[in-house]
Amino acid sequence: MGVYVAKLKKRVRVAVTGVESCVFRCKKLEDALSSNFSASAIDSVNISSKGFNSDIHASAEYRAHIIKVMAKKAVSSC
Repeated sequence: MGVYVAKLKKRVRVAVTGVESCVFRCKKLEDALSSNFSASAIDSVNISSKGFNSDIHASAEYRAHIIKVMAKKAVSSC
């Protein structure tokens, strides 16, 4: 699983891999980080686990939780 955060001049892009069948952009995180590029902005975002993979390695709910954890780490390291 991986989360990529890119802060551009006028916008933020967030890509997530390893939770669905392909890579996707997380618009909720992009919107939150566009208005406040800080790890604390991620706290208020609700990531739904609907459609996420669930297997012996991790449940869909855990994967939804880890997206926020990894996004916070990515933002903190910028």
